[in-house]
Amino acid sequence: MEFINHLLSFSTAINKIDLNKTSLNKIIWLEEKYYEHDYLDPFCDYFQEGLINAEERVVRLIIDNFDQAIESQCGNKIDLSIYTDDDYWSFGKEIDYEQKNIYKRYTITRLIPNDEKVLKELWLRNYITILSKIIANIRKVTSNPKEVAIDKSRNLKKELPIISTSLFSGASSLSFINTQFAESVKPKVKINNPPKDRKELYNNIFKDNAFDVWQNMFEKFKITKKKRTDIDFMFEVMKYHKLIHENIGYIDITNWINKVYGISFDKIKYTNHKANSNDKRLIIYNEIASK
Repeated sequence: MEFINHLLSFSTAINKIDLNKTSLNKIIWLEEKYYEHDYLDPFCDYFQEGLINAEERVVRLIIDNFDQAIESQCGNKIDLSIYTDDDYWSFGKEIDYEQKNIYKRYTITRLIPNDEKVLKELWLRNYITILSKIIANIRKVTSNPKEVAIDKSRNLKKELPIISTSLFSGASSLSFINTQFAESVKPKVKINNPPKDRKELYNNIFKDNAFDVWQNMFEKFKITKKKRTDIDFMFEVMKYHKLIHENIGYIDITNWINKVYGISFDKIKYTNHKANSNDKRLIIYNEIASK
């Protein structure tokens, strides 16, 4: 119930992003509160369970809200066609986790390009693309939950039957069928486990015996290349509790994971480990850290 309420709140918020009135601080807060990667993996257990167990009217409202946000460019009348994927944009920030006021919580350290108006428009263009992927995943799960769940294992690359029965009968907005679904199915990738007698080698990353906490979470979350959201959480919660050295950043931990576990992660991104979407993960962390 908490998951679906959070998704409903997300779907409402994305319709009210007037760039003329929305500061970069508000945009950063939005990304922190509604962590997009929680909704980008249709194979995620809580993503599937949350949608399949939700009330029909709530799912319909969420889908309508996403459709409206994408069509209206989140409530903006801007010609985004003047930009292309080659237009680079980025902004740097520092976060004071103790601050609740968004104008004190975030300090903008870098803007590329320097024109904030252009930067926000490039951000919006990318954000709409992300929202489009999220709504496609929602339709994928709600249109045919059995197909998604069965194939979640990715054990075999095989042709899947196309089942047209909708979870919600008569819902034209939920008639999405992923006819290319089988092409995304790949064999399981073997994940290396670091030898226990080599833990001391990781003291350049972790403080004291904090690697034990990391490894226990790694095994509990059953990390694979597709479980980046869990990795994001693991890094942020351990960095927050000072179990990872201050000088270790996203690139450092990504390179270390790829080397030690043999996983090809592109990059790790920020997530607010205290966000509602991370409640279950935080419970697991607290249980492991308290041992």
